[in-house]
Amino acid sequence: MSRASAGQPLFSTAFKLVAGALTVLGTVATIFTTARQEGMIGPLSIYISPVAHIRITPASDTAWSLGDTLHYAVTASDTNGIALVAPELTWSVANGTIAEAHPDGSVIATAPGETSLLVSAGRTVGRARIVVYPRTVLLRPASDTVELPEGQSTSLIAVPFDAKGAVIRTALARWTTADTSIVSVDSLGLATGRTPGVTRATAKLDGAETRMVVKVMPVLGALAVVNGNAQHARAGTSLPAAVVVRTLSRQRQPIGGVLLRAVAEEGHFEQDTVTTDESGNARFTWVLGDRPGPQHATFHADGIDSTATVTAEADPSPDNVRFTFVDSVGTAPAGGTLPAPLVLRLTDSLGEVLPEVPVRWIGLDGSRLVASTARTDSLGQVSARWTLGPKVGVNRARVVAGPGESPAFPFSTKSLAGQPAALTILAGDKQRLPVMRTVTVRARLADRSGNLIEGTTLQVEPSAGTVASIPATGANGEVRFRWTLGPTAGEQRLTLRAGNATARVTATALPAPASKVEIVAPSISIVSSSSIRVVSAVTDSLGNPIAGVVVQYSVSAGSLNTRRATTDAQGRATATWTLARRQGDQTITVHAAGVRVDATKTVRRPVPR
Repeated sequence: MSRASAGQPLFSTAFKLVAGALTVLGTVATIFTTARQEGMIGPLSIYISPVAHIRITPASDTAWSLGDTLHYAVTASDTNGIALVAPELTWSVANGTIAEAHPDGSVIATAPGETSLLVSAGRTVGRARIVVYPRTVLLRPASDTVELPEGQSTSLIAVPFDAKGAVIRTALARWTTADTSIVSVDSLGLATGRTPGVTRATAKLDGAETRMVVKVMPVLGALAVVNGNAQHARAGTSLPAAVVVRTLSRQRQPIGGVLLRAVAEEGHFEQDTVTTDESGNARFTWVLGDRPGPQHATFHADGIDSTATVTAEADPSPDNVRFTFVDSVGTAPAGGTLPAPLVLRLTDSLGEVLPEVPVRWIGLDGSRLVASTARTDSLGQVSARWTLGPKVGVNRARVVAGPGESPAFPFSTKSLAGQPAALTILAGDKQRLPVMRTVTVRARLADRSGNLIEGTTLQVEPSAGTVASIPATGANGEVRFRWTLGPTAGEQRLTLRAGNATARVTATALPAPASKVEIVAPSISIVSSSSIRVVSAVTDSLGNPIAGVVVQYSVSAGSLNTRRATTDAQGRATATWTLARRQGDQTITVHAAGVRVDATKTVRRPVPR
């Protein structure tokens, strides 16, 4: 027998033994499985084929309400894909807060979200998707009406419910408002009050809808003085008009029913707490304090830090104010400013200084006062510079304390004339007098404003002649004096000076009456010419030539071209004398009208050779 034929019975026998064993094992496994299913014996997993595949159906499912139950089926198979009967399976959920899994394949939704169903057998795990998405079927507002202070914000709440009545805590409704000028709201429900009023807000989610009434309440934002500020009244009396204070919201709208408190730094209010009316106004009557000057009051309301302030002026009482100059008033030239400022002190009847009192300086007679400050200082003093009027004389002024016309304090000073600026000749100018005669001059001195200057002595500078003495100018600014002309005929000048002022007087000095006549040519006594030119001069006693005098000529021999002539401007007259042919002395005589002594001239012709 060959080796091959010998081995075949052995292989056949072995195969039969293995097949029989497997059959026995399968039969035993079937028996034990049936016994386990019937509850006759415990688990026999160690005897069962291992699970190689787990398939869950459906692969994904969604619960639309909390508490909903989802149902899943599992098919387990071995490595050969043969379905296993009643395998031992473990059911669980990846996130146990979203759903609960049970061995019968049911899954109960407990919270919104998404997770996985896990079914395992040994190391084999099957997965399926679980989605819990509660659908809103009802929105319920937290309240029907919300009151929101102006300018503040709050969250509007609408609670969503699913079909089973469970609250959906992870869902938020979207909000809108009917009037955004009253309330603005974002999509998540944060509402902000803008202006006082009432409007409606609407929330929507998954087709569900609800509404809520929103009332924006005014919030006190400021106090405003409507009337009564900057009044004045006599100290210790009530202001003529009530002080009106208005309460305003943050949007500047009036708010009624607010309690206001008034506090006066001086004086008092007849009623210091007042509730605003429906227009937001509160009226106060303020009785001022006894001290003159500015007084202040403030108004307060609970809930805000800001206040309203009112200022009033307490006018001084004429019976309780005293005016005193710290120094003497002094004086200055007309149109000039006093060298030192006027310093005035105000006190009451007891001598207490009065600070912060308004003072007005009023200049009269063309004068002007410029105050350094409008009110008295802490020492009760106030000062001003005084520029006097343009005219010499009394300058008046007054000081008024307070806005009225009293109490008033009048005062005055006398202005002086300014520096000499104008010198006017009133008489004595352009006269024509004989030499050495006296001219009466009258002049007036004034400053640049035309004010007459008294008590000033003029300086005189004569070009000829003399001025004995000059008195000072009088109250009318005038001076009168005498000027004696010089001995020389012709124009003579007198210059007057006072400071920068200058004037000039002119006079024409005329010669005195003719008192002398003389022959000034020829100067020689022996002449060779047959005719000579004879020049005669007529003068007064001072030697001044005199024009217009008639002179007459006569000769002892010879002839004249004229026997009568008139002196010219130099006091001279001319005639031509033709000598006689004879030898010897020949004489010419000149007679001038009004002159007692005639002039003569004797000439001789030489003997011809």
